[in-house]
Amino acid sequence: MPFAATFGSVGDFIAICQLAARLGKALGNGYCGSSTEYQDLRKELDIFVQVLTHVEESRSQLTSHPSLLGLCRMIESVAESCHYLVKNCLERIVPRYSDRLGSGTSRSGLADAGKKLQWAVRERDQLRALQDKLRTSTATLTVLVGLATQQLSRLDQQQAREKMTCVLEQQTKMEQVVSSKLTTIEDLAQQHSQRLLTLNQRVEASATCTSEAVVLNQQILCQLAEDVRYVKYQMSNPPPPGALDPTKELPVILEDAFGVQVPIAMDWIRDWIDFYTMLEWWFEKAGRGKELVQRRQFALENHSSGLDVDQTVPISASFRRGMKIDMSMLFSNDYSIEGACPRCREAANAPKNTTIQCSRCKAYFRFHAPDLQFSGLGNTASGETNKELQDLTAASSVIDFQRVRMLPPDDGFSRVESEIAIAFWHCCQCAEGLYSENSSEWCLICMHYRCSACTLRIHLRRI
Repeated sequence: MPFAATFGSVGDFIAICQLAARLGKALGNGYCGSSTEYQDLRKELDIFVQVLTHVEESRSQLTSHPSLLGLCRMIESVAESCHYLVKNCLERIVPRYSDRLGSGTSRSGLADAGKKLQWAVRERDQLRALQDKLRTSTATLTVLVGLATQQLSRLDQQQAREKMTCVLEQQTKMEQVVSSKLTTIEDLAQQHSQRLLTLNQRVEASATCTSEAVVLNQQILCQLAEDVRYVKYQMSNPPPPGALDPTKELPVILEDAFGVQVPIAMDWIRDWIDFYTMLEWWFEKAGRGKELVQRRQFALENHSSGLDVDQTVPISASFRRGMKIDMSMLFSNDYSIEGACPRCREAANAPKNTTIQCSRCKAYFRFHAPDLQFSGLGNTASGETNKELQDLTAASSVIDFQRVRMLPPDDGFSRVESEIAIAFWHCCQCAEGLYSENSSEWCLICMHYRCSACTLRIHLRRI
């Protein structure tokens, strides 16, 4: 029976072992197997079966390595050649000598002698050749299996070394990772320790503050107890009517055109004439602005509401105790620049009828709209009208005051066009600040004291 091309697969070596075992059993039980040479053949078959069994047991390990495939093919080739011989011998002997290979004996002695003669003539040489082939194949298989076992051992050792190297590398990496994590944990522990220390300090500080707060609360409670006793005393001894007036004896706070706050006792002011007289005396002491007060060239503004104080009603209806009044000087807007501070010429967003503060010289100014009915102005001391506000004197100018208002020009005014020369000192520090000819020696912008480097310039003013 020819072999398939897939010899060497699982079960082929087992089939060879089974055939060899059958042949050995047939030779051992038969009448013709009593001689020594046939017993040797059976031993060779047993040894061959043992070697093939060992090959089959180690076959899975040998075929798992690509470098041992050559030895595996050689082992399969030797086993395949023996397989053919054993199979052919078994197929030839068993049908011919089945009656002599069994456990019983032949019925005819003549037939038995013929079988023995036929066995000696036909089968002895082939069995001897089979024995030699089995001996050679067994030795070859033993050597090949030994070589394969050695190579397999070396490969296993190499794989073991590679695995050991890989394990060592992984161990090194793990040690690095563990070391890094330990470093991170130490840093975090140090940070947590620092945070705990900071928290402890905060807790101690909070405890200190709490103790101070407790002491302060005790003091407050003591003060409250004193206040309660005082209130009880006041309730048992009520004050006379009118004594609880919160505005009693409070003065009116007037912030004049220079930005100076002046308290005015209302007990000394009975009407507007007294108020104007006091203003004239005040500005006379200041050295400038008196003529504007005499012309009533100023406006009064309620600091809280921003509304103008009406000077045509009694002063008791306009002023209240404790209120604050802002005073602004009035000037004609003939030659000032719209959208700029009239004092330092700094550009500013100056809407009509709105008081704003200059970001540079900190002066307060307002531009009045032409159609505004300005009713807060009082009567002049000499009976002059508002048209004469444009007739500015050389003694006072816009830059002399901290609070000014610019009135629109009136084309119906009858005035004489003329020019006068006015000298102004220019500051050497800010290069734009002015010293009024009647002001102090300080710059209106940077408060620099006038020195020899400051220049005197002549300006022409039309009146």
